[in-house]
Amino acid sequence: MFTTKDYKLLIAVLIIFSFACFPVLNAYKAYAGVKKDIYIKAEGFISRPGTYKLKRGSRLSDLLEKIWPPNRGAYLKNTALYRKQLKIDRKVELIGLLREILSLKGLNRGVKSKIKRQFTKLRPLGRVVIHIKNPVLLLNTKGNIRLSNGDIIVINGKPEGVFVEGAVKDPGKYAYNKGRTFNYYLNEAKELQTNAVSGFLYIIRVSGKIQKISTNFIVWNKRKKRWEFSLFEKPRIINAGDIIFVPFNYGGITAKLTKLILAVYKRTGVVLNYFSG
Repeated sequence: MFTTKDYKLLIAVLIIFSFACFPVLNAYKAYAGVKKDIYIKAEGFISRPGTYKLKRGSRLSDLLEKIWPPNRGAYLKNTALYRKQLKIDRKVELIGLLREILSLKGLNRGVKSKIKRQFTKLRPLGRVVIHIKNPVLLLNTKGNIRLSNGDIIVINGKPEGVFVEGAVKDPGKYAYNKGRTFNYYLNEAKELQTNAVSGFLYIIRVSGKIQKISTNFIVWNKRKKRWEFSLFEKPRIINAGDIIFVPFNYGGITAKLTKLILAVYKRTGVVLNYFSG
């Protein structure tokens, strides 16, 4: 049987225990509150830049409803989403990609040294490829991705030019001309080098999306000294800020090396210079 003294002791213990648990319960409540919300930063050509609080599980359209419409001068194709954890992951992935490139047999020491030097200057980007539009039109589409806490969305302006990289005579930046196809910019960059891969090239869109394009329907007109489409090829329009990438031919390792070069681009936004000359 419990005596009055035992009851008093039990009550005292319970009071002490409740006071000890009080900070823990408050901390849990605070943690649970944080877990319910995420914070997304919106920057660039928008009228209300800043950090927005959204419910966990919110999607891209939920943020766009708060910042739509963008300011005049916004180039929606040039919108980027940056994710913190992805940036951390890609830093590790870059180390692995460099090892893979340096282990390729058939790639001479000079090229490996050039690539290694470039890697010391590379910085990982946690960029996620997104395509934005009116939030109502984005609903129930694959592009309406789920957002993560700490995401940063930047709506940029229109880039000034188009870039041609890789196995062309004059790689670099060229003035953007609306409605032009990739052969126009190849002509601007003179002609393909003799060690260019024949049959295809890549268009790296300003959004970050990479498209492999067959060039079997494009031929070099010796008389006019320019590249021309055949009658059956569908024109591929180039947008401001796009990159036209013509891979170099390295024999049996070409496909693997090209894949690695593009993988580096996805993680850094940089096309490596890997010409052997």
